[in-house]
Amino acid sequence: KKKKVSIQSMVEKKSGNWVPKEYVTTNVNRSKLGRCKKNNGWLATSLGLRYEEDIRCLGFIAVWCTNLALLWFYGEEIVSYGSTHASDLYHVRLVPFNLVTLINFKFTLSGLFIYCFLLAINMMLSFTSSIITHSAVHTATFNNETANDMYKLVLGTMYGIPVSVFLPTHNLSHHKYTQMRRDVSRTYKVRHDWNLLNFIHYPFMWYNASLPTNIEYFKAQRSKNRPIWYQFRFQAIVFVIIHAIAFFYSIPKTLVLLMLPQQFAQQAIGWTTLMQHDGMELDLLGFNHSRNFTGSVYNWLFINAGYHTIHHMYPGVHWSRYRDLHYEKVEPYIHPGCNESNNLAFWFRYFVFPGLRLGLDGKKWELPAAGKDEAWFFDTAETYSTSEFEYEAWAPDDDDLKRAVEKSKKNLGTYVKHHKNAGKLE
Repeated sequence: KKKKVSIQSMVEKKSGNWVPKEYVTTNVNRSKLGRCKKNNGWLATSLGLRYEEDIRCLGFIAVWCTNLALLWFYGEEIVSYGSTHASDLYHVRLVPFNLVTLINFKFTLSGLFIYCFLLAINMMLSFTSSIITHSAVHTATFNNETANDMYKLVLGTMYGIPVSVFLPTHNLSHHKYTQMRRDVSRTYKVRHDWNLLNFIHYPFMWYNASLPTNIEYFKAQRSKNRPIWYQFRFQAIVFVIIHAIAFFYSIPKTLVLLMLPQQFAQQAIGWTTLMQHDGMELDLLGFNHSRNFTGSVYNWLFINAGYHTIHHMYPGVHWSRYRDLHYEKVEPYIHPGCNESNNLAFWFRYFVFPGLRLGLDGKKWELPAAGKDEAWFFDTAETYSTSEFEYEAWAPDDDDLKRAVEKSKKNLGTYVKHHKNAGKLE
């Protein structure tokens, strides 16, 4: 049933001022997912975008598609770039057990470099697509429902899984029960002494834990005849057809140009989750449950994914609002160790050298008991985080906010010595 929801009035009733009114979609249902911002430019309005900042996402997708077309149709010309004679070319041929030719191409070193450079761009953009996918399952991108469905088909091809798979393990497990037993992606399930092994192991653990959850969730949605089941089924069918056609035309190209970037994206989104939550406080209603990466380049490439605390506070808010909200609602209260300006420097320090798994107090993080995953409910039919259910279930009330602020003020004395602007904080 289509139900028109007055989110703003409901938020005022349920949550006080926790969700700022200016960032809330006014009307939400499956046929009309909010309105374009009043200050949207002509291009965003013509494309039917709810936020003009999503033009950047469409640009990333366009570059990925262009690169894929170049490598697929002109790959042989690219790898042989600069050759003037057959003797200039190197020849690589791989035929396992003399059954099928997997690799058979000639190349120059300069041509191979260009080919690998373009492929590396697509691998990085596939990772970016995983972040865009993450945004698309929290907030609708287009005003039109069909446009959103088509958008998700493209994202699923870039990322390597049907987009609806994000819902159970991310929206409904990770967000509602961050780092608790009902969060199948909680980071302390990997417990190696050498932290780099945790970095390597975590994505595989995540997939292994997510698979049964996804199966049970969609079985439950199918039994209830929910729309999300039909959305998932449609996406899965299209996903299989696209890959079947690609394999029919060329197995090597499909493996290298499609599946290799997809696998990198799936690994990278797992690594991102680990870096954002490992070593943080297990307190979802506080401010120190997530690590933020505030570098401008990182947040431009990955659409403000670095501002993760505010995303957990307001999962239904569009990514373009995260930076401003971070400095307004989060920065005054968080432990200074929750902010990292350079994600690569943090990765090296945390996982390689010295590679210590530290908590916010600078001491070795005391790992909670891993335990078994706890079952969680499957009754929700939510599709976006801007639904009535989401605000009602997630948004802390004024007492929760006051409790978190008082806790931060109480601990501020121990935080100040770690902060660059200690005098200002005092």
